[in-house]
Amino acid sequence: MTPSSRESSEELGAAIRGRRLELGLTIEQAALAAGVGSESWRRYELGKAIRVDKIRGVCRALRWQSLPALADDVSSAGTGTDTNWERVLEWDVYSPQMAAVHGDPQARIFALGYQLLIEEQLKQDIAALSSRPRGSHLGELGGSAWLDRYLPKRWLTRYDYEFCYQVLAVATAVRNRLAAPKEESVRIARCPLDAIMLYLIVEDGYSAFVFGEGDNPANLVDVGAWLLKLTGKDTNRAYAALYDDAVRVPVGDPWYFDHWFDEFE
Repeated sequence: MTPSSRESSEELGAAIRGRRLELGLTIEQAALAAGVGSESWRRYELGKAIRVDKIRGVCRALRWQSLPALADDVSSAGTGTDTNWERVLEWDVYSPQMAAVHGDPQARIFALGYQLLIEEQLKQDIAALSSRPRGSHLGELGGSAWLDRYLPKRWLTRYDYEFCYQVLAVATAVRNRLAAPKEESVRIARCPLDAIMLYLIVEDGYSAFVFGEGDNPANLVDVGAWLLKLTGKDTNRAYAALYDDAVRVPVGDPWYFDHWFDEFE
């Protein structure tokens, strides 16, 4: 099983609490800024382990570049010697074929993002919805779900069990296309949801590896340029519209929810 958390300590917990108080934040405010639940934040302040995909959010909330009490561990992510950076080569989700075509740092970034967001989090969301009445959506899981934090809020009630299962299928297909020994110019994203999932996986994998401006191989990756190659489209404006509540997305727009599975023209 791949490592999904970093060991913490009472010293780090005290540092997190002290920094929060120094910034004048309540636990609820800090947790919201970090993208975690209040109970999770309370555990962090007690010195409990922090999931690797949550570290960047904690640092963002506290305006830190890294977690100070884990300097030897976390700062190593800036030197390329981090445990996950090395161990990712052993994971099933790492693809040597992807590394050969797109580059080794890119393959590691994608592998970690896929492991954290799809294997660990999305599958948990699907399991949670499977035990609820038909028609239940992620917004009803009390903030414990993944997709309702990452996808546009405007369609929250549409993110039901069937949709999540389709997302899993889309993410798997994207990974399989990336892992195939094809030329770099082959378009990986064939529909809006492909592009959205690529963006989320790559951004989270990158964030999990990068802390500050260290000499990290992941820092050598121009994530925006790579995503443009994978999607074949300039998706920045589309993403901005999806996540801006003040922007209307017309029903006929390719990025409107009903068209997320339609192939790009």
